[in-house]
Amino acid sequence: MALNRNGSPQGSVSKRTVTAKGDIIAATANSTVASLPVGADGTTLVADSSAATGLRYQANFAAGKNAIINGGFDIWQRGTSGFTTTDTYTADRWKVYLGGAGTVSQDTSLVATGSQYAARITSNSAGFVGGVYQSIETSNALLLAGKTVTVSVLIAGTVGKTANINIATSTSTDVAPFGSWTALLDSGPLTVSGSFTKFSATATIPSSAKSVRIGIGTSGSLASTEFLTFDQVQLEIGSVATPFSRAGGTLQGELAACQRYYYSTATGSDNYSYFGIGQAISSSAAKLAFPFPVRMRISPTSVVQTGNIGCLNSGNTAINNGTVTVEWSSNNLASLNITSTSGLTAGNATVVEGNNSATASLSFSAEL
Repeated sequence: MALNRNGSPQGSVSKRTVTAKGDIIAATANSTVASLPVGADGTTLVADSSAATGLRYQANFAAGKNAIINGGFDIWQRGTSGFTTTDTYTADRWKVYLGGAGTVSQDTSLVATGSQYAARITSNSAGFVGGVYQSIETSNALLLAGKTVTVSVLIAGTVGKTANINIATSTSTDVAPFGSWTALLDSGPLTVSGSFTKFSATATIPSSAKSVRIGIGTSGSLASTEFLTFDQVQLEIGSVATPFSRAGGTLQGELAACQRYYYSTATGSDNYSYFGIGQAISSSAAKLAFPFPVRMRISPTSVVQTGNIGCLNSGNTAINNGTVTVEWSSNNLASLNITSTSGLTAGNATVVEGNNSATASLSFSAEL
């Protein structure tokens, strides 16, 4: 057998080609090899014809790896400010806890690179504590059971203030954010600065877990006007925090994921928002079949009406204000009753729309 000068068989690759943990051997040309150093933690090996070895590592942006819906605080169907009550949903899928006078609002001035919005929690009194929480429904949480997971979040705020990351689990099904939970991890205090810092925490979800909750908030207290801002929250399987990606993959996908739990028609700009064409069943009542844009988690049993909503009369000359209620619903649509209107003709079609009211909207909830 012919040997190389180093004593190895001719045609073999010397083990000296690789010099560090994780190095791999890759061809750069015919019968020519080189060592490709390992990529950063959490990156993925992909083909790239422009690279010398035809391979390179890149950040993992795979859709669906993030179990947190609206982790980038892109969607705010309920409004963008004025959230001052504990146990209230704010940005979609995020519920707030306020220990003292404080508020949650959409932040557009202090935003992480790659994001359009963030969530800010601001103290209005001395000794304030608070945070935002998201509960993951059982159908998604079961995929995490028995797995090592990592939570990561970008946090900025009043210099020197501290934050924490909280993970809790439950063996019950579809537990609401402020239901009964068992604490799994409380990572903090995490000292923040005026610019965003990425913090992460790792834990193993019990194999018996059926619900998982993530919380980010204050560690210690805030004085009046002090604040914390959160962005790019991610919960993923594994022990490494990889680059942030939306649970829905795209902005459209993220919106659809949010609308599985909550849907609002609110636009805040049109005085005559159009809700659909229904049918008058009497001079003072009508029905409207109202489809949802995505299949909701459960069938909503009620509707929240804001502003003036009514029906055009048979001559299409006036809109008469009415009260909207749910007659019946499925995951896909609701049959709505519009009552206490006037001037309708039973059996005639009628347009259901806002009555000179920019706040006219209908909202449906299928939240946990």
